Amino acid sequence: MADANIVVSIEDGLTDSGTSTDKEGKFLIENLLEGLATVEVSVIGYKSLSVSQELKNGKVQPFRFELEEESVALEGVEVYSSYRKVNEGDLASSARIFSDELKIREGQHFADIIQNVPNLNYAGGSSRPRYFQIRGEGSVSRYADQGPPNTYVGLILDGMDLSELGVITPLFDMQQVEVLMGVQTSMFGANASSGLINFKTNDPTDNQEGYLLTQYGSYNSITSGLVYNFLLPEDWKMRLVAHNHSSDGYKNNQFLSNPTADKNETSLRLKFLNQTDRLTQKYTLIYSDFNNGYDDWSPDNNTDNKTYSDNPGKDSQESTILIADYAYDMNEFDLSVNVGMSDNNTLHSYDSDWGNNTFWASNPYNWDASVEGYDYDFFDSFTRDIDTKSFDMRFNSNERFNDIYSFVLGLFSSNYHEETNAEGYIYGGSATNLASRFDINTLSVYGEMSYQLNDNSSLSVALRNENRSVEYDDLNDSTQSFEYEPDSNLSYKVSFEQHPIPNLHWFAYYAAGYHPGGINQNPYLDSDERTYKKESYMDVTAGIRWFTDNVKFSGSVFYLAHDNHIFETSEQLDPNNPNAFAFFKVNADSGAEYGLESSGELKINDKISLITSLGLLSTEIEFGHSEDHEEDHEDNHEGHGHGEKAHAPNWNYSIGLNYSFDSEKKLMIEISGKDGFIYDSSNDDYESNPYHLLNAYYSQSFNKFDLRVYAKNVLDRSYPVRGFILGLEPPMYATKLYKSYGSPTEFGASLTYSF
Repeated sequence: MADANIVVSIEDGLTDSGTSTDKEGKFLIENLLEGLATVEVSVIGYKSLSVSQELKNGKVQPFRFELEEESVALEGVEVYSSYRKVNEGDLASSARIFSDELKIREGQHFADIIQNVPNLNYAGGSSRPRYFQIRGEGSVSRYADQGPPNTYVGLILDGMDLSELGVITPLFDMQQVEVLMGVQTSMFGANASSGLINFKTNDPTDNQEGYLLTQYGSYNSITSGLVYNFLLPEDWKMRLVAHNHSSDGYKNNQFLSNPTADKNETSLRLKFLNQTDRLTQKYTLIYSDFNNGYDDWSPDNNTDNKTYSDNPGKDSQESTILIADYAYDMNEFDLSVNVGMSDNNTLHSYDSDWGNNTFWASNPYNWDASVEGYDYDFFDSFTRDIDTKSFDMRFNSNERFNDIYSFVLGLFSSNYHEETNAEGYIYGGSATNLASRFDINTLSVYGEMSYQLNDNSSLSVALRNENRSVEYDDLNDSTQSFEYEPDSNLSYKVSFEQHPIPNLHWFAYYAAGYHPGGINQNPYLDSDERTYKKESYMDVTAGIRWFTDNVKFSGSVFYLAHDNHIFETSEQLDPNNPNAFAFFKVNADSGAEYGLESSGELKINDKISLITSLGLLSTEIEFGHSEDHEEDHEDNHEGHGHGEKAHAPNWNYSIGLNYSFDSEKKLMIEISGKDGFIYDSSNDDYESNPYHLLNAYYSQSFNKFDLRVYAKNVLDRSYPVRGFILGLEPPMYATKLYKSYGSPTEFGASLTYSF
């Protein structure tokens, strides 16, 4: 039997030696001390064996062993995005957890697992997914004049809130990704009013070890990575992670004949760890530089990924992040502190006519600059300098008082500072430049009390009071500056949990949360469109988790209701100018979502397992009683008093088949699909078509090498990720739907060397 683990322990208890069997099932360990030795043999899929042997002259008498097969149980994982670290099977929330599944996707990006999360979607318009929606709730864009940051889906990296910054790290050396669906404001505040995505990177280990990754793929994609674990003096450990990805991208610019949607992404991570009996210290330093091209749109709306721009844009972000994490054991309590700060510089620019002079001068457009007086040529660009600071301190009781009560008490504060400089057609063409500044300060007190009703049942109440102040400065026109006084907002969650029988956990909760109101920057909007009110949430969810040796199943049903529902809309102020778009937020009377989320893993036998997910969703926006906007939105919906939410498909699913040829060779075939969705809540005449994708991953291990091969979107399906409804094409400027598409077929292979 190959690759069986062999550990020889001498009776002094201090001397261990190890190796593994070769392809013929043989092993050899030399230079052992004399004495009684215990030889332990273990391998996945078999019962472990322990044999005692007397060592004489450092040698053990030859012996033969046979192992008995046993079923391999599915393992639950620890969840980090909760007040207390709990096992996945005991989490009282609708969630999708990725851990072991990430290994076969080493070197990939979070975009590659979005399809596997129930009711998670994203809106394109950036080089990497940045604008997420969970259960139909979430931002679809944030241009320079679109107001303050207003994320609905929180992004947490190693305990620090990075919600406005997007996903800045690949899945390389990632321990776990957790996606929580539903209102999370009682735990994470307004940034997680519709859900949360939590990234947990690997900690340093006790061994001096590492690995190298090299990957090649379609569109001249080259990825390289390094992980090395150092052992330092005074029991400190350090983990160094470096990753670089470059690609020409899948867009083909017909005018410039060079890569215009290329990717050049570099990330570095240093993590230091020190653990004593009571204190754990962890320091993480991250540098990320995503310098990507942006050229996604075509006037002819082709599905061949051809573009015609003469001045393609950029979508780049450079970030430096420092996270300090402390955990102190105070006997009856645990104290944890997370301090983070980040410095970020972003650039987003684009050719907003999507063409060139030759293109627009040809049929059927026939643009003549000598007649019109100007070239049909537009370009927009904006930069943001973003600095963030956060502090989170939490007390956890690590045992129940009187075997009945346990609690969490915490304090959170953050500062978000942003400066924006934009050039182009600002405020729908009413201005040519913008210089602005936002300062947002948040202070929260939160806690949770859990009461053990009996041996199998518990009741928990979580509260969070959040004060949020916003200052806005228009650096070109001080009369447009404003300040929001601190506003106190209470969120809470009442949950009931029960374990009626072993392996079965069911829960139900009622949660109330909010999303902050604000002001639309555009001073040229109608007065009733300049501000929007705070939105209130109500979330009722019930679910079950069934975890056994061979089955992991999670399922939940939910209903959410909103008062003063906030949604994003847009208006083309000048039909002859594709840049004359005003993006702004308004309140509807109410909104609602209801549906189902499930995920599971079934181990059919020691070779075959299935991993599935399913999301069902129905959304509503009611305009019927909006005093401010009733007339406008009834017109947009052709007399109807309700609509659907943008980028909110009614269903999505994934089915993955894992096949293990042996302990060294594994294959995963994955099918995923998504229903059509509307692109704009204020215009439901345009809807995408459903689509289905086929992916395949293969991995093989030999000695210290791991070979991985991937094929994504094998059937080369065209699927839209963003749409704009506007008048672009002269001379008639007919209103049409223009779409950008996700990645076509991609192939690639990687080789990893461990040392």
